[in-house]
Amino acid sequence: MNVGTLMAQPEIGKALPWSDTHADDVAAEAIRICEIPAPAFEEGERAAYVRSRFRALGLADVTVDAAGDARAAGAAGGSARRARRRDRP
Repeated sequence: MNVGTLMAQPEIGKALPWSDTHADDVAAEAIRICEIPAPAFEEGERAAYVRSRFRALGLADVTVDAAGDARAAGAAGGSARRARRRDRP
């Protein structure tokens, strides 16, 4: 998907003002996550934190898969949203 197509989606138009307003909060949360020790193949503590944050945000179907990725689904604006923590390419 190219940037023009992405920017034309109504969901993106709704998300951009929110991200501007909450940029400091998002940065602080990213720093908190990065500060949790997570050597290669030992990301369990970080995944547990992300899983707890997903639950605190009210997301549904919160899991940590075999690869150590925390995943969740939730409803926002009537459509499903997927979120995941992934620190590997």
